[in-house]
Order: sequence, then C-alpha cells, then structure tokens
Amino acid sequence: MRKLGFLLLTALFALACAPAEEPATPAVETSEPAPEPAAEEVAPSASPTAVATLRNAAGEEIGTATFTEGEGGVALRAIVNGVPSGRHGLHLHEKGFCEPDFDAAGGLFIPEDAPYDCPPDPERHAAYFGNIVASEGGALLEVVSDLVTVSPGPASLVGKAVIVHQGGYLCSEPSTSTASGRFACGVILLE
Repeated sequence: MRKLGFLLLTALFALACAPAEEPATPAVETSEPAPEPAAEEVAPSASPTAVATLRNAAGEEIGTATFTEGEGGVALRAIVNGVPSGRHGLHLHEKGFCEPDFDAAGGLFIPEDAPYDCPPDPERHAAYFGNIVASEGGALLEVVSDLVTVSPGPASLVGKAVIVHQGGYLCSEPSTSTASGRFACGVILLE
C-alpha cells in the first residue's frame, strides 16, 4: 500500500510539473482582410515650388521654368528648347497672361524701385534673372534670386509671367538692350 501511495503521489507530481498543452483554437474565417501596416507618411515639402510651362508664339511647349523657395532665396531652373543660338533675357513680368500675345504679360515685375542691373549685383530689378544662353536650340539657366518669393507677399512671383526674350539683356547698357522682343511666355503657377 505504501508503494501504491508513493506511485500515485509520483504520478500526480509528474502530471503537475508537465507542460500544459494549449487548447486548439478553431479556425475562423472572416470577410474582412487583415489590416495592412500603416504606410509611412511623407512630410510635405518645406520648399514651396512654382512652375511655368513656356510656349512660343505658335503655342508649342518649348520648356519649363521651375522656381523653388529656400533659405537663400528662390532658385530658378529654366530649360528652353527651340530658341535661336545666342543670349536671351529671361525676365519676370507683372501680369499672369500670355494670350492673345505675349504683350498681355505687361511690363517688368518690379516690387521695389531698383536700378536696371542683372545678377549677381544686389542692386537690381527683381524681374531680371539674367540671360539664358542657347546653343543648337537648347538652353539651361540656373540662378538664385533673393528679391522674389514663391510664398505669398508683395514680392511673390506666383501668378506672374516669365518671358524668354528674343535677345540678350546688356546689364551695363540697358538703353542698347535687344531683349525687348518676346520669344516665349509662361504663367507661373504653384506646383
């Protein structure tokens, strides 16, 4: 009897110490898909950007002018195709119209009185971005201006027109400038 009691006690102890099996969970089908992991949110750009699509007198798209505001001012990147070789003034005009002809863009955009001069001279009109130089029909101009903004305000270029002139602007001799003819125009819109 002692042996039997000892065996029963040992068996009970073994059962108590054995790992317990978890009960099986029945499979349940649901009509709802499992939630997908949340997509990583993209922070909005801290740099406001505006773009003008440049068109020639025939209405053909010949390039773009992209304006991105940053700490040092507004960076302009203009790419123009199909222009005659040589220098062409690239200027900001006061009105956001290119139709029915490029004269609808009005005069130069001059938010503050300043002398006729070009970058990098700090004493210049805000309208002047300098000359874009074309060779074999294509041209690229990259310049930064601290006289205009993309953000709202009196110096904002949004809603204005950018003009590529037929000739270059001679900064040192504005009276002899050949930049008056207008070759292409684009209205600057927020991107």
